[in-house]
Amino acid sequence: MSEQLTSEPLHPGAVVERYSRVRELGRARLAWLHIHSLDDIRDQRARFDRGINIILGKNGVGKTTLLEVLARCLSWDFTPWADRVFDVEYRYELGEWFWNVRVKNERNGTREDGRPKFRSTIELHARFEEFELRIEAADRKLRRSINGQLSEFDYEMGLLAGFVLSRRVDDPWANALGVIMAPCGAGRNLVRFDEGLDVFRSLVFESGDSREVRMQFEAGEASWQADAPSYFGLGSWVSLPRPQEIARAPEDLVRLSSDELKISVAVVESLGVASLDASFGRPEIERKGSITEVRLSSLAFFMKRKNGDILKHTSWSWGQKRLVAFALYLAANPDYVVADELVNGMHHEWIELCLREIADRQCFFTSQNPILVDFIELRSVQQISDAFVLCHAEEASDGGVVRTLRNLTTAEAQRLWDARSVGLQSTSEIMRFNGWW
Repeated sequence: MSEQLTSEPLHPGAVVERYSRVRELGRARLAWLHIHSLDDIRDQRARFDRGINIILGKNGVGKTTLLEVLARCLSWDFTPWADRVFDVEYRYELGEWFWNVRVKNERNGTREDGRPKFRSTIELHARFEEFELRIEAADRKLRRSINGQLSEFDYEMGLLAGFVLSRRVDDPWANALGVIMAPCGAGRNLVRFDEGLDVFRSLVFESGDSREVRMQFEAGEASWQADAPSYFGLGSWVSLPRPQEIARAPEDLVRLSSDELKISVAVVESLGVASLDASFGRPEIERKGSITEVRLSSLAFFMKRKNGDILKHTSWSWGQKRLVAFALYLAANPDYVVADELVNGMHHEWIELCLREIADRQCFFTSQNPILVDFIELRSVQQISDAFVLCHAEEASDGGVVRTLRNLTTAEAQRLWDARSVGLQSTSEIMRFNGWW
C-alpha cells in the first residue's frame, strides 16, 4: 500500500450512514472465482450468475473440490484448510460496489515435530461510492487503509478472511467494518450440502460424536448464549425455547414444530403427511453459582400421517431424509446454497419444489442428472454463459492429472439459446450433443 494519511479523517459513523443506502440493493453475489493453485488446479477462473449455477463434468474431474472452494469463499472462512497449500481469489459485487479477496496458504518450513509450517496471507479490497478499504494481513500483522488513513497492528487472524468483523476495543472502526462486510455474509457458517445423508445424520447426531446444544443464562438476566454444532446455526434456522423456560420444566421434552424448524408448508404437504416436527431428549440442567447451563441432545424428527401414525426419522426413506435436510439447510442459509448432486433420491416433483424453495438465493449445484439441468430457466445468452461451468481433467506429461474449469463461451451459449428457442431438444440433450457435458 502506498496511501498516505488524508488531511480530513473519515469517521466510522459517516461511513455507516453512507453505506446504509447499499443495503436496499440486497445481498452481494459472488461474481467470479480465480483458483491460482489448489491441488491439481492451476490458474483457473470461472464467472457466476446471480441465480442458479450448474457445475458439470465427469466423475473425478474436480466438481466437489470446486464446491468446497465456493463454500469457503461464501463463508469467508478458510480455517479448515490451515494445513493445505492453496491460493484463491474471488469477488463479490452489489450494484456498482465490490469486495475483492485473495487468500493464500504456503509452506513455510518445518515444525519441531516434523510437520510442515504454513504462512497465511489475506488481501481485501472493497469499494463503494468514494469509500475504499484495503487490508493486507500476514505473519500476524495487519495493515489497513481506509481512504488513505493507514493503521497497522498485531493480529492473530488465522485463515478467517472475515477477520474485519472482529471487534477490538482499541479500534473505533470495528463496528463500521462489520456493517460494510455484512452484505457478503462474512462470518456466516455455510457448508456444502452433500450428495448423501451426511447433513441429515449430523442433524440427528448419528455421526458418532457427542455434540450437544449448550445454552447458558445468568440469574436475573433476560439474555442468553448458545453454543451449537456447526449445522445448527441457532437463531438462523430453528426457534428454540429460551433456556430459562426449559430450566423451569426440565422433565419435559423440548419439542419443535415445523414452524419452529422453519420448514415451509409446501415441503410438509409434498411429504403427504399431516405434520412434521422434532424433539430433543430430556434436557440436562447444571447450575454453577448464578450461571445455569442447559444441554440438549438426541434430536429426532417425526412425521405424523393423516391417519395418526407416527414415523420417526429412522424409518424414513432416503429421499424423505434428503428433502427434509435440504429444507433445514435452506432455513439456515437464507442467501447462498452450495449443494452436491441435489437430485439424488428425489422424485422430479420434489426437485421442482426445491428449486422453488430456494427463491432468490445464489446457488451452486453439481449434477450428473439431466433433470436438474433441464429445470433451469434460461433467460439470456449472458446468463447461460455465466451459469454453466464445465470441469475437465486430463493426464499431464508427468503422469499426474491437470484439472480445468471454464464457462461456456458466448458462441456456445448462443448456440444453446438458439437450439432451446426451437424447443425440439432439452438443455441436457443439446449440451451432450455438443460435447459440453
